[in-house]
Amino acid sequence: MRIKKLAENQGMALLITIMVISLLIAVTVQFNRSVRQNYFASAAQLDGQRLRMISKSGFTIAAALLEADGKANTYDTLQDQWAVIDVESFPGLFGRGVLNLEITDLSGKLQINSLVQESEGEQEGEEEQNTNENREILNRLLLSGTFGIEDEQEAREIVDALVDWLDSDDRESDFGAESSYYRSLENSYECQNGPVTVIEDLLLVKGITPELLFGDEDRPGLVDYITVYGSDGTININTASEELLQAMHSFMTAELSELLAEFRNEEGNYENLETVEWYRDVTGFPNDIELSGKVISTTSSYFKIDAEGVFNDQRRIMTAIVERNKENTVSFLYRKVE
Repeated sequence: MRIKKLAENQGMALLITIMVISLLIAVTVQFNRSVRQNYFASAAQLDGQRLRMISKSGFTIAAALLEADGKANTYDTLQDQWAVIDVESFPGLFGRGVLNLEITDLSGKLQINSLVQESEGEQEGEEEQNTNENREILNRLLLSGTFGIEDEQEAREIVDALVDWLDSDDRESDFGAESSYYRSLENSYECQNGPVTVIEDLLLVKGITPELLFGDEDRPGLVDYITVYGSDGTININTASEELLQAMHSFMTAELSELLAEFRNEEGNYENLETVEWYRDVTGFPNDIELSGKVISTTSSYFKIDAEGVFNDQRRIMTAIVERNKENTVSFLYRKVE
């Protein structure tokens, strides 16, 4: 009996021991899991902070480059340091992580708000001629084959609709649209009758589709050639795309715009790019093509900065729009984190 009772006690002790050990193992596993989760969460937070700081440093570097370039000369080209930076430009800058930095000259694009005068009836003559020329540039750009628009009337309708969207009156252009048209839509709204501040707002304009504005797999979008920034109506001929160069004159061809692009990219021609008439010195460029000095320039004021931080297969992109004033001070107009 004693032996039987002792055996029963030993069995109970063994069972209790197994239960305690199982409980300790479960607690240990859960604790280990919790520690690992907290560790990875902290590491991810630290990596995210590191990516954020790398991207923000890109803004600082870009602003410094633009300010230094503005003080070094009075004109902007695609040969300037801000335009040719790459990953190799920052060796050893970050012990861990990489910065990819790109600066785009928005002054090398067509200022969409320049399709109308700044103030109704206030500035005429040269100002009116400037707006008309920019409308013709946009019309030729739309018909360049870049966007798949071949019908001249379709291009004219888009230009006129844009003009009506931007001007302050309610008079419809020949092929345009004012509030009466937009009120008739199923989801009605008013015509803006004022300048555009956000490029996406152009999707509200009659004839402008997402495919036209932002492009698709086969074609670029209009957004690559226009900007909502700037009010003087000029395009920097030193940084404009070949498609926009071609649209600057009715006699311009793709071959001629490529000829101009090759000339301005030649290192030996850098000093020639200070004047807007440098295109006249390009060998093989026709003498009968004269670009309007009212709509072209060689200086830039607005830039887009894309700063991407890369670390441990993680990426963070920060975008900013900046303005460089006449004192060569850079100010931030817009920032976005992706």
